[in-house]
Amino acid sequence: MNKKNKSTCLKILFLPLHVIFVVIIVLGSSCNKDFRDKWVGDWDFVINRHWWSGVGENYTEGDTVYYYLGKISIESTDNKLIIDYIGNISLVMTVDELGRLLTIKDHPLGYTGNGLFDGNNKIYIEREGGYGHGGGGKDIVNGIKKTKGGKNE
Repeated sequence: MNKKNKSTCLKILFLPLHVIFVVIIVLGSSCNKDFRDKWVGDWDFVINRHWWSGVGENYTEGDTVYYYLGKISIESTDNKLIIDYIGNISLVMTVDELGRLLTIKDHPLGYTGNGLFDGNNKIYIEREGGYGHGGGGKDIVNGIKKTKGGKNE
């Protein structure tokens, strides 16, 4: 075997090792990706709130619609997201890989909620509970994710 043939054989031997190394790096880095990342970012929320207050002749109720630029971020605990959908309300919700949302009691008076992501750019949440002293409310929340350019996806 002459020098030229030996050099070519060595290149052929090392090519598959190089390819295997690149594949291992790509697969290894994709395994560390958090499935929740696709939902992180700024969102436009529309909140339909039904509320009630008081008892007896002091009972009142009403409906209000709010529009809010909110945010979804990752909570460090496994499978949790922080959903800031209106002013001073941040929900910490458990999410599975299919986009189903569930929150445990998130308020001393017993607010609970559930929801669902529709793909990577839409969300629907229902949250309800009592305020105490005969009052309470229910929020129906719809959201659309904003792109990096500020427009909705």
